[in-house]
Amino acid sequence: MKMKIYASEKDIQDTILEWLAIVKIFHYRQNTGAFSKEYIRKRDGVKKRSFIRFGHPGASDIVCVVKGLYIAIEVKDHKGKQSEDQIAFQRSVEAAGGHYLLVRSLDEVKMFFKVLYSK
Repeated sequence: MKMKIYASEKDIQDTILEWLAIVKIFHYRQNTGAFSKEYIRKRDGVKKRSFIRFGHPGASDIVCVVKGLYIAIEVKDHKGKQSEDQIAFQRSVEAAGGHYLLVRSLDEVKMFFKVLYSK
């Protein structure tokens, strides 16, 4: 019996980020999320809690800008699916004239850039 080994989403993402750096494509890792922070209010010493959100809901994992084009790259593992926020983000990027890639491997990213650079 053969067992298939699949790369994790993080491993795929790290491989893509490394390749983009090697080929010198402008890019950055985009983080989104939220966290809760407890603090003491200075004026009266009351313990408070704040909830801080960062990034745009559904934003892609990686952003590239090439030849003036905005390219959003969403990375999924072999069974990952987009959330509703990610689908809405994809629609917004495409409506604005950008490119949105939903990828599961570095090869898919390489193929996109091969086509882009051949134009």
